[in-house]
Amino acid sequence: MKLDELQGHIEQRWRGEFLRFVETGNADPAFLDYLDHDQSAQRAVEMAFDAQSQAFEELSQELAKSKDKTTEQPNVSSATAVSMNIVRAVVAALGLPDTERTVAIHQAAAALEASMTPESKHELESVITRLERNFKKVAVSG
Repeated sequence: MKLDELQGHIEQRWRGEFLRFVETGNADPAFLDYLDHDQSAQRAVEMAFDAQSQAFEELSQELAKSKDKTTEQPNVSSATAVSMNIVRAVVAALGLPDTERTVAIHQAAAALEASMTPESKHELESVITRLERNFKKVAVSG
């Protein structure tokens, strides 16, 4: 179920807090009180967290597959395989509604953090800087 559909189970005034809670795990105490007393809202949060959990598992499986593919395909360089995966991820993210894109990015960041060693985290900033610089060129030229 998509976040937009889940928001239908949340009172209008709490929908922003619902998204914040689902995306970050942080919530205003008043929202938590609302959650304690609204079973429909509780189900919406549960469904959102279940969907996140499933997305993490699928992402983990995809990461494992992509590692296998780069080692299985001697005709495709590692750089080419990685660039194709980055393009697929960006195109998929662009196809999502804004709220789902935000959640997907948060989930990807959390999964990335969980899968990284302290040494590889050091290299992450350099990779992000390069991606940002090159993607900005694409966005500006478009």
